[in-house]
Amino acid sequence: MYWLRKSGEYLITLLIIISINFLACRLLPGDPFYYLSLNSEMGYSDVLITEEVHDKLMEYYGLDLPLHQQFFRFLYNLAHGDLGSSIYHNMPVSNLIMGALPWTLLLMGTAFLIATFVGIFIGASSAWRRDSFFDKFALNFMLILNRIPSFIIAIFMLIFLAAKLNLFPLGGARTPYASFSSTFSYVYDIVWHLILPAITLIIAELCHPFLLTRNTMVSVIKKDYVWAAKTRGLKDSLVKYRYALRNSLIPVVTARFMRLGHLIGGSIFIEMVFAYPGLGKLMYDSLTVHDYPVLDGIFLILAVSVVGANFIADQLIHYLDKRVGIYEL
Repeated sequence: MYWLRKSGEYLITLLIIISINFLACRLLPGDPFYYLSLNSEMGYSDVLITEEVHDKLMEYYGLDLPLHQQFFRFLYNLAHGDLGSSIYHNMPVSNLIMGALPWTLLLMGTAFLIATFVGIFIGASSAWRRDSFFDKFALNFMLILNRIPSFIIAIFMLIFLAAKLNLFPLGGARTPYASFSSTFSYVYDIVWHLILPAITLIIAELCHPFLLTRNTMVSVIKKDYVWAAKTRGLKDSLVKYRYALRNSLIPVVTARFMRLGHLIGGSIFIEMVFAYPGLGKLMYDSLTVHDYPVLDGIFLILAVSVVGANFIADQLIHYLDKRVGIYEL
């Protein structure tokens, strides 16, 4: 009953998010064919968009219909697995998203996992040695790091490590037109291009799990069961990780999965700076030309990801504390 009710809540939340995203895209000034006309007038396109052609295109894509009819048509096509066709790229939206999604998952997944585990480890060590030199240094360093915007870190990395020192490539996800002698060479090339964007996103995200773990664990350390474990002569490492850290993880896990939305926003700037061909760059490019079908598809993927992450967080919390599901029945 608990999981059935939770699933219903997530489905309603997802529908509301989809509705808001659909409406927000179409409230933008102008329309996709205005930008196609602008490109043709400036010599960027060989196709001349006249007023008559504009009206026919609006009718063809259903953009001349009232908003509620457009929305119901979108839901109908979505139920049949059809995300539509890109107006600007003139190809199925699903193909565009499937081409960009693996790169975003690679970048975000790498940064999310490393930042979470490293942040939790440093935060737990800092809380366990509270008021020590290590704790003060780590706390001040993380607070300073948290004030630096992610795109500033990305630009710094790009200028000094890529352009000046030539240690990493300037952009992209792999070397264009390169032929690789083995699978290892291909994977190495992808990892080599991934390092700078991933490090930038890790640095931007590291403060969140650190501060949350430290603050939560400081209060948990004062609990009676932690002092009881210490008086029984258990090893500090056992008390630290099994008793203190495990009971501190519930708010950390919840906040980390809810943080995915912020992580997605940060990845957009980073993908733009490093020309990384993920969903963030595709979203930015589609937003500049008002490509509604692509924006609808990307927002759908992001909404499903965030809602799904919260669903996974619920299950992890239930695993860490079995009382959660019982009390919510």
